[in-house]
Amino acid sequence: MLPRSLLFLVLIASSASAVEGARSEMRKTKRIEPQEQKAETSPELPKPIPPVAVPRKAEETPTPLPLLNPGQGAHVQYFGHAFVYLTSRSGVRVGMNPFSDGSVNYPFPKNLTADIVLISSEAYDHSGGQHFFGLPQIFRSLTGLGANRANGLPFRGIETYRDNAEGRNLGKNAVYVLEMDNLRFCHLGTLGHPLNNKQSDAIGRVDVLFLPVGLPALSNRDLWNAVERLKAKWVVPVTYQTEKNKGLDLRPLSEFSLEGRPSRQVDGSEFTFSADTLPTSPTILFLKAP
Repeated sequence: MLPRSLLFLVLIASSASAVEGARSEMRKTKRIEPQEQKAETSPELPKPIPPVAVPRKAEETPTPLPLLNPGQGAHVQYFGHAFVYLTSRSGVRVGMNPFSDGSVNYPFPKNLTADIVLISSEAYDHSGGQHFFGLPQIFRSLTGLGANRANGLPFRGIETYRDNAEGRNLGKNAVYVLEMDNLRFCHLGTLGHPLNNKQSDAIGRVDVLFLPVGLPALSNRDLWNAVERLKAKWVVPVTYQTEKNKGLDLRPLSEFSLEGRPSRQVDGSEFTFSADTLPTSPTILFLKAP
């Protein structure tokens, strides 16, 4: 039998060996765990597949807009009353002051599309933008004031009034100036007073002026003052009394005095304007209302 002191030393040595063995196992486990955890949380990602161009189906491809009168100029169609419709050589379509259904007896063209609609005021016979087919950009009176651009076409809305009291009676009116195919088109809308110097300067020189010759607030002299101030080359009479709008307070076209100016009668409601063929002096162009 071992002495008690020696037996005590043997027990201490055995315990120390057991503890070291346990620590060694723990170190081994700790070294393995990060590798196992890494393998679980960071799996190898598949290589990305490069994008492949998928051809569109024939029915999904939009039909390109055809060129209208290529090499000639901007095409204008008169639908009656104050409503004019412009199409650029690249196919951009602009409706200006379309009438609302029921305000006049002119028919609104069925399924007529437009890219831009310019409305001078909320007068019922000038604000029919909702009748266009599709989703055109519509600029209604005050929302069109200032410099704008839509579908690549620059245009400007100039603040004027529907009456001679700065709009206190009938509200405001936007005179629109649109640039298309190197031409400047202007529609006076529902202008109710003579243009002053500030307004004329803001409008600037125009090539084609849609002149509301039947508005009772503008005398024949007021109309020609506008032509002279804006240095218009083509003058297209609009907004005059006919059998299809005789319920409105308008003067007939026969009361518009030409004051000895040259004029041209078009056998139809359409005309193509070109920057290369502008007249040298103001010339009245009569388009037939439908």
